[in-house]
Formats: sequence, structure tokens, C-alpha cells
Amino acid sequence: MNAKQKYSIYRADSSDNEGQNVAHSHMVSVSADQHRQLIEPSSPMKLRPESIQDNEQTEFIMHNWEPTLDIRADWSWGEDERGERDSQDIIVNPLVKRSTASDALLREWMGYDGRASYREEFLLEDLRLEGHGDAGLLACSCGRLDESNYPISSLFRCEECFGRDMLCQECCLDCHKRLPLHVININIGLRVQLGHSDMTCACPVGGHTEFLVLHVNGIHRVNVDFCGCDWRVSHRQQLMRCDWFPSTVHQPQTACTCRLLEHFLLLTWSSKISAFEYYQTLERLTDNTGIFVPKSHYSAFLRMIREYRHMLLLKRSGRGHVENGISNLQPGELALHCPACPQPGVNLPRGWETVDPSMKIRSSDLADPGMHTGLAYFVANEPYNAHVLQFASQKDVSTCSGFSTLAHAESKFSNGLWARGIGLCLCARHEFVCPKGVGDLQKGEHFCNMDFNFFSAIIPLLLLNVVISYNVACQWKINLLNRMNRLPQNMHIPVVFATTAFMFGIPKFHASAHDDCCTIPHSLNLMPGVGQTDGEGIERNWAEINRVANSTKEMGPGARHDTLDDHFGHHNWHKFVGLGLSLRKKLIIAVKERDRQQAAFQEFNLAVGTSYQNQWTAMVKSWEEDKTQPNPFTTRERGISEADVRAHFAEFHRHNMSPSVFVTWGLSLEDCQRRLRFDIIGGALSSSQQTELQRRRTALLKQIHRFRSVQATYTVDLENLLEQNDDGSLVEAENIILWLPSRISASIRTVHLIKHRNRDAHGQRANTRAASVISRLDDKIKMIAEKYHTTWPDAWENELRPLDAHDVWGPSEDVGSIENPSDIVGADGRKRTRKQSAAAIRRLGQGFMRVSWIWTSVGVLEDNDDINLNDALCVEWVKARARALRWNEEVLLLKEEMWRTRAYLEWKARWWDIRAEFAASTSQLIVDEDRDVFIDAETDQDDAEDDMED
Repeated sequence: MNAKQKYSIYRADSSDNEGQNVAHSHMVSVSADQHRQLIEPSSPMKLRPESIQDNEQTEFIMHNWEPTLDIRADWSWGEDERGERDSQDIIVNPLVKRSTASDALLREWMGYDGRASYREEFLLEDLRLEGHGDAGLLACSCGRLDESNYPISSLFRCEECFGRDMLCQECCLDCHKRLPLHVININIGLRVQLGHSDMTCACPVGGHTEFLVLHVNGIHRVNVDFCGCDWRVSHRQQLMRCDWFPSTVHQPQTACTCRLLEHFLLLTWSSKISAFEYYQTLERLTDNTGIFVPKSHYSAFLRMIREYRHMLLLKRSGRGHVENGISNLQPGELALHCPACPQPGVNLPRGWETVDPSMKIRSSDLADPGMHTGLAYFVANEPYNAHVLQFASQKDVSTCSGFSTLAHAESKFSNGLWARGIGLCLCARHEFVCPKGVGDLQKGEHFCNMDFNFFSAIIPLLLLNVVISYNVACQWKINLLNRMNRLPQNMHIPVVFATTAFMFGIPKFHASAHDDCCTIPHSLNLMPGVGQTDGEGIERNWAEINRVANSTKEMGPGARHDTLDDHFGHHNWHKFVGLGLSLRKKLIIAVKERDRQQAAFQEFNLAVGTSYQNQWTAMVKSWEEDKTQPNPFTTRERGISEADVRAHFAEFHRHNMSPSVFVTWGLSLEDCQRRLRFDIIGGALSSSQQTELQRRRTALLKQIHRFRSVQATYTVDLENLLEQNDDGSLVEAENIILWLPSRISASIRTVHLIKHRNRDAHGQRANTRAASVISRLDDKIKMIAEKYHTTWPDAWENELRPLDAHDVWGPSEDVGSIENPSDIVGADGRKRTRKQSAAAIRRLGQGFMRVSWIWTSVGVLEDNDDINLNDALCVEWVKARARALRWNEEVLLLKEEMWRTRAYLEWKARWWDIRAEFAASTSQLIVDEDRDVFIDAETDQDDAEDDMED
């Protein structure tokens, strides 16, 4: 079939006729696999689809740019390289492959519209496979004859071999000498000889009669013969040399194939399946009736998994390539490190100072000790538990009312539990779990737990600056250095260094849950040097690790640590292998957004003038050095407080119940609902607790009904609100929406009243004074916009721009604020369309925002005495400055991280080369020792024979 043809319209950008676009029609042939478009342009001019933007130039550069080990060469990359792109390139969007709908293929298989069905054909072929297939005469193809000179019957078939041919016993034995774990439903008398590559031994020693081997296709009883020759090795070594992992070290009777152990690890890493579920699957693969399943060896399976995981950690960390590699292990040495993070002596220039920890690991007294606790990601048990016990009765107090992590740290449901969860430290830039950065939480997220985890992880990496992102950083940093003094001595750092090096931030998504006094000083959007780090990588890690809880909650502490260490290692490995593509993708975005934000900021500078720039820059720098200075990121106008609301309502008492009492009553009911919801969370309740819960619900419901009778006087359109949210289902009292003013979106909002009078406008009737003010202001804005539209295409059109609806936007006030997707009315004061609501959900954060051009036009501040406007523009200017700086920092950080990653990989390659040389010499030593053992054995045998002759 000929390739399909398609016409596409392109614009020819000719350097000879700049500003003129000529449409050309070209024939575009599509390749047979439907993946590529093949174009033969009729002229040498560069063809560009109209939808292609200039950002493709950036992507082209990134695709060809490669970091080198020359720092200065990497940092010189810039705008000059952008003009070197070949002008003859043809940029074509790949076609999207169109596949046939799956349901149509299924209907064809089932048979439809009178057409023949394929079901019977598939059924008969499946029955044929279960039968004799082509071996209808039951004679083996080998042509052997039995004692009666009749052809030998082909009664044996392997379920694993290709074709599932019927064979005689001799042929089946010959085919499966090296395939002992294939499924053959009849015993063919196969015996497996270990210790010899040719499968023959002069002195075989029979293994256990019920020797079991666990493989991915089931549990197999295997007749095993061990080597009994003079140069034999132990039974466990003979098993391991044929890729079978023994369950015990002395006289093993059970083994797992290494393929099965790898299969289980991959499954549990990706799907979080438990070992019990996996073993059950093996039993059902062996016999789905459950009648002929061998005796359970589940405990041996668990033991082999733990041993194999530990062996993989040792192997991948190079411990088998150094002398006394296991006995000389240091804390955290088995963990996979982040190659992009700075590591002194590895991927940093010479001259950096570091701190070498001296903590040694001692054995634990637990009944279930971890095989590598303290050597990978979990901290060592003994010093960690000793530190936590010092704070057993201490409670952490929070002065930030906006976040509840500390409030939930104490829970009655944690009584009797060995560990209630884990706290960990993560690389905020690349989301690697830090070595020695994970510890158990006994009663919630207490400071003592996180102190130990943090200092244990950070000690080997102390540099000039350390940015710490924590959802309660505003509280955790208080008295942190004083608490450090109660940690083990090897975790102490100089106080002067910590005071200047530590920078505390709150993850961007968590910032809105804090008070304003916490949010802005700890905002990662405003913190110099952090680029576009969001600090939320740890939450993305929890989404993956939390799925492991179902299989670890019943484990002992040692098995639990080993399992979680294994999952953390897998998490780090996937981050490791994907780091190159991840950094490249981020750099493409960062370069594009840096240019966009810097252009917007320069445009803003032209509007405000040099005097304002100098004044506001001085304010920002002063605040960054001393947070007690006036904050340039907030307006100087004080927001309305609860006391102001009460005083305002006290002047307008017109009902038996005043507005102030009504609002206070509603807030009290909301508080009752929160307390009730909090008491319910946690698990099953006793009968008495259920009775008390129902009594509280009934009392709360009566109060809500009384509240509703008064609420109609003060709440706008309450009847419709209740009707729209009534889906007919039963709602418990603690989940009923009270529809206080803060839950209702205003029908008409404008910029000034949205940001500065939002609380006043909520819940007001259409005939109130506030609604009238909003309506008049909205009409005025529309009139001015219409006037602009009428007069815009004039001589000054080069200075100003077309005014679109999304440009009618006031300067925002709250730093990092993000629209609520559930609001009916958008931030521009207009009712949202369905597309706008969907866009609000996908909306990018503060780092991607831009100010409307009407506030960055030249002369916007000339002869302007409006203090509020100047104040609002100051806030927007410093935020625009912060965005431009953060994106520029992001580009520099990403390029530096690319360089560090390559330097780390170069260092790691040399690291493995050194160990390979040691391994080669060690292998020769082992061979020589084996020969010596064989010679000694022969000598001893000769001496024994001589003694007997004597």
C-alpha cells in the first residue's frame, strides 16, 4: 500500500524579504510506520509551521549541549550560541499515530453483524495444546524401539519448552539435563548434578530427598546430587555456583533461584506486593487445587529475601572488591548518593573542607536485628533510641497557628506501637533519600527525631550554605542549636558556622497553611540562591513509599528496616539513571522562563524609573539581610481583624441577634465540627465511644438547625446554596457546610476589592452598600476599557498594546497565593467558564506569574500620589525581581549540577577501576589457594594410605 499523503501549509521566512510571509503548499509523505513525515521542500528557504515558536531554538541548543569538566567553558554558554543554528533546518511536528479502537477489535474477535466469530478457533487451539497436538500416533520422533520392537510412545511433555512437543522419556531427559525447573507433570527420573560444569561426577553425594527449589514458575521437588570429590566446595557454594540461593549455610534443603529473587524484588518495587502474596502465587502456580502443594517454606523464603537484598547492597557498593570490605563498613556507605549534589573530594574543586563522622555501628540487642541498619539509609538504632528517650515526656509547642503537624504528633492511637512511622531527609533538588537520614517515629513527628535524622545526614555534606526545606521550619529552627548540644558529640557543628550556613524554607505547597508572618520570610520564591526548588519532593516520595506499609506493618524492626532500605535504594537508583534527562528537561524550561521573566522585569523597570528601582532594591536587600526590617513583599495597609469586624457589626444592630453574635456562633459551630472530626480519625471505636459520638452528633445537629433559622437573615441566597449542595445523601453533622461568609464566593469582584476588601464583600446582599460600590466600580472599569478599545489604533499604538480581558487585572497582594479552583468567580471579578476552572486546577505557581502590562507601562507612576497604588506596585516589582533572579539562579544551578554529575560519574568510574584491579588479584589468590587445598588433600590421603600399609 502506498504511503498516505497530506498537505501542510508553512511560512517561508526569507532574509531577503523580512516582514513578508508567503504561503507555500508542499506534499508531505508519511512513512509506513506512521511515525515520521518525509518532506522535500521545493526551495532552500527555511520552512516553519506557524505554530512553531522561538523556544524551539532553545531546545535545539539543549539537545546538543553537553557539560564538560571545564567549569569556565560551561558557564560561558549563553545567547551567542543561539544564532549558530543552521538556517536550512526544517522543523516538522511528528504525526500522532492513530490506532484502531480496542473495542472494535474485541467485537471482531467476538463476531458481530452476522460475521464469523474467532472464539471457537481459539478454544479448539487451546484444547489442542492441552492434548497430544501433532503426536496423534503417540510415537516419539527419535525412532527408538522398546523391548518388543515397537516405537517408543511419546508420553512426556514440558509445559515450558517452545512448541510443547510430546517426547519419550529418554528424549525428555536429554532435553532437560540443564533445564531442571521446567514444568513436566510426570516424574521422568531427572537428577541434577552440582559442582561440575559437564554435569557428571565420580563421587556424587545425594541431597535431601525432599529438596525444594523455588522458581518463578512454581515450587519444584528436585533430585540433587552434590559433588563429593576431593576438591569439592561446600554444598551452599555448589548451589550458588549454579545460580541457586541456599536457605541455610549447613546442609541446605531449600533454595531459591536468583531469577526468582530478582523477579520478586522488581515486583515489590513497582507494585509493592508483599512476600506473603508472592509466595501464595507460587503455591497456586505449583498446584491451583492446593492438594499437592509442598509443605510451606515461607519463613525460609523471607530469610532468603533479606539475605539476597543485603548481598546486593554489598555488591553494588563495591564491598566485594576491597580487602575486609564488610568488616570495615562505615555508616551510610551502602546507600546510593546523589551525583548532582556537592560532595567534597568527589565532584567539587579542591580546597573544600569537610567533616568526617567517627560514629561506629555496634550490634543491636533487638530480637530481630537489621542486617544493615545504620549502613544504608536508616540511622543506627542504639544512639538514635538513646537520644529519643531523653525527650520521652517532652511536647513540642507551636506558635504558628496555621499548621497542625505538631498538634497531631501526640496520639492515643500510637500506644503500644514500636514505631508509628518514619521521618527522613531528602535531597530537595533531586529527591534522593539521604544516607543515614531515615529514622523511626515513636509518637509522631517530634523535633528530637528530626534533629537526629537531619544532623546525621548533613554532617558529611557541610558546605558554605545549606538550604533546609521543612513544612514546620518556622518552628523547628527555634532552639535548634541548643537541641544539637544533646545529640551525640560527633554530630555537633560549630555554632558560628550553623548560624551563617543554615537557611530555612517552607515547601511551596505547604506555605499557604502557615501564618503570613511565617510564609514570606521562609518562602522559597523569595530566598536567594535556591533557584526554582519547590521543596515538595519529599511528598512525592511519600506517595510511593506509603504503599509499602501494608507489607511492613507486621514485620519485626530489623526486617522492616531492611525492606524499607531496599525500597529507598530502588527509589534512588531510578532517580540516578534518570538524572541526565531530568536535568536537561529542567534546563530547557529554565532557560526559556528565565528569558521571559527577565524581559518582563526589564519592562517593569522602564515603567517605574530609576529612583523607584534604587529605593525598592535597597528595601529588598535590607530585608534579606535583616528580617526585622520592613517587609517589601507585603503592603503596608493592615488587613481587617476580627476585633474590627466586631466593632463594625456592633454599630448596625438591627435584629434580635446581632451580626457579631451570629458570626461568633458560626465560628463556634465550625470549631465543634473540627473537634468532632479529629476525634473520629484514628480507627475503630468501642461501643461506649460510639454512643458518646452519636450523642455529640445529635447535639451538634440541633445547634446547626437553630443556626439555619437565623442564617437566612444574614447570608446571601442561602436557599439556593443549600439546594445546589444537596445530593440526597446523608451527611453527618461534622461534615455539614455552614456557609459562613468565608465559604461563599462574591458574585462581582474587582481587583482592588478582591485583594483589600475581600472579607467585607462576601455574603452581602445586592442592595447593600458594598454591592453597590462594587457594581459602580465594575461599570467604571468597563467604560474605561471600552474607551481604550475605541481610541487605541492611533499614533501611540507602538507604546501601548491591545487591551484583552485578561489584561484588566490589578496588582496582587499575597505572595505565592494561588487561585482556589472551586471558586465560581475568578480573580478578575468575572464568572469562570468551564475551561477557566480547569485551567485554575492546572495553573502554574508563583514562579511563572507575570504582571499585566497595564501596570508596567511607561509613566504609570508619574505624578501619582496614590500611596496604595505605589505600595502595591512596589510589591509587584520586588516579586518580579525575585522571579527573574530565581530563574537565573535555576539556570546556573542546573548547569553546575550537570557538571557535578559528570564529575561524579568520572570519579565513580575510577573508583570501580581500582576495585577491579583488586578483584583480579584476589581471584588469582583464590585459585592458588584452591590448588594448595587440593595438593594438601592428596598429600593427606597418601600419608593415610602409607600409615595403613605400615
